[in-house]
Amino acid sequence: AMREGYSTAPDHIRSLGFGAGMGLPNIQKYTDEMRIETEIGTGTTVYMTVLITDAL
Repeated sequence: AMREGYSTAPDHIRSLGFGAGMGLPNIQKYTDEMRIETEIGTGTTVYMTVLITDAL
């Protein structure tokens, strides 16, 4: 799932422009920290940290 282009979406969904497999790689690229925890039978939690400065 962390590899660009990896997708489990069926072809008809991909033909609509969804399921391109860029979601998690893009989140990782644009956050300061990302952690994924998965527990079988419970689910997956994605933690993201974005540091914001007043330098803008």
